[in-house]
Amino acid sequence: MNSNHSQKKILERNAIDLFIDRFYNIFGAKFRIIELRERPDALLETERGKKIGIEIAHLFRNQDEARYLLRKQDNIDFVFEDLNVVEDYIVALNYILKKKEKVIGKYKVDYPVSLLIRSSTPDLSYEKMKLMESRLYIPNNCNHIWILLDDSMMDQRWTNLVKIK
Repeated sequence: MNSNHSQKKILERNAIDLFIDRFYNIFGAKFRIIELRERPDALLETERGKKIGIEIAHLFRNQDEARYLLRKQDNIDFVFEDLNVVEDYIVALNYILKKKEKVIGKYKVDYPVSLLIRSSTPDLSYEKMKLMESRLYIPNNCNHIWILLDDSMMDQRWTNLVKIK
């Protein structure tokens, strides 16, 4: 397994763990991981035995931010301008939603699949997410779409779990 694949699996596991924790804290319902896999990325089970697939994606404002935050680029050659932040995220998030709709459409599974997107930056707050929600492309083949937001103002990170479908 190459280092990029290993790093991807670590990021996916962290996202699943955060999702399970946040879901429990918000709704009081527990999931357990049955299997970490490729298609979908994880298979979870509810307390009542219902299986659910989770497809995971990570949201970055742009490729430069992704390379920097994933430590594939040492210097920061891009500038954040608050005026364009929401628009940048709408474009990036819609790209992910359309891409994952195609991926999930190819799965041959007998359980619902939800999409979990982890925002990798504190620039996208709950308030900004709610403002842009009406402009998002919503795939029909996802059971639910969840976004984990990093609220750096809180003691713990990625404490906001937002359901957009």
